[in-house]
Amino acid sequence: MVILRATNGLDGAFTEEYADIITRKIYLKDKVKFIKCLSELETEKEKDTCSLIAYNCGKF
Repeated sequence: MVILRATNGLDGAFTEEYADIITRKIYLKDKVKFIKCLSELETEKEKDTCSLIAYNCGKF
């Protein structure tokens, strides 16, 4: 899933919006598919994505 690779250069409001999109539209809708896609990422992108999901889930 290409959108999970889009973590470079994000800051501020863009980061929060991106975190919201990947949490609500991808992670919460299909966790199994999300984990499969996450496992295909490079380690650094995987860590970035997990951090964003954790950050955003803390807002609920």
